[in-house]
Amino acid sequence: MDDILVLGSEFTTGANLAAGLADQTRVSARPLVVPTHLSDEEQDAYSTTVAVEIARDVIAASGASQIIYCGAAAESCWARTELTSDDANTLRIWLRAAHDESVRLTFVSSDAVFTGPRLFHEENSPNRCTSREARLIVEMEDLVRRVLPESLIVRTHAYGWSPDGNGYVETLVDDLSRGRTEHLDAVRHATPILATDLADMIARAIEEELTGTLHLGGAERCSFADFARTLADVFQLPAPEITPGPTLTTRAAGFGAGETGLNSKRVRNLLNLALPMVDEGLVRLAGQRAEAASTEPVRELIAA
Repeated sequence: MDDILVLGSEFTTGANLAAGLADQTRVSARPLVVPTHLSDEEQDAYSTTVAVEIARDVIAASGASQIIYCGAAAESCWARTELTSDDANTLRIWLRAAHDESVRLTFVSSDAVFTGPRLFHEENSPNRCTSREARLIVEMEDLVRRVLPESLIVRTHAYGWSPDGNGYVETLVDDLSRGRTEHLDAVRHATPILATDLADMIARAIEEELTGTLHLGGAERCSFADFARTLADVFQLPAPEITPGPTLTTRAAGFGAGETGLNSKRVRNLLNLALPMVDEGLVRLAGQRAEAASTEPVRELIAA
């Protein structure tokens, strides 16, 4: 497998994809921010040009022939990560650099471009979310297609441990431990997948040189409340008491607020994949925490 550069190591999805791919090939990982080392006045005039040059140098130094781009759009919509036009501008810089360096690119995107009433969305599903964030992600996908027509766009709903320890999974574990359940609604539905499981599947797609748009979610559709219940069971936390919300009479509005489940039939057929169930992914998530905890004393000893 070719060497890979994962961009977006500051995000949960990017950090976990890099970790998951490291067992299969040589992986470099770095944050998306491109340092220009310029004053404010210089940045106004030259920042884009200089940033592209720096991005090209980063790509060349990595020796990678494949980039996996994991920005804010790659984060679970349940995490409520902020999306702004700056994300599109940063993507534009890296796309120009990737084009100049003639490397292939996989753009990890979001299931939250969709909403109900459909429960599962195919790649060309017409049920698009009209929120500002969803429209911005669609614009970013279109930008990828224009600049790098042979790219791969993977829509997903990835979760995992965050690199800074303050992600939505960590917060959810803490809330369940403390009995904070008022935010666990049964309206938001998705097909979540552990980010390290996603890494294996993206690796397969890259090996097969797939292009275009693919949906890669988990095998099960579940609500945020269902996800929390299963997590509590796997982690042996108190079962959450969830109060049923009001019955919806209209379609849920807002980014990631409704039905974002993905139909991954196309990629299952192309790659002969078996997608993971929710509890299977959460068992592996718990195992990752146990493994990290077991190595912490070793790190402390080395640091001492």
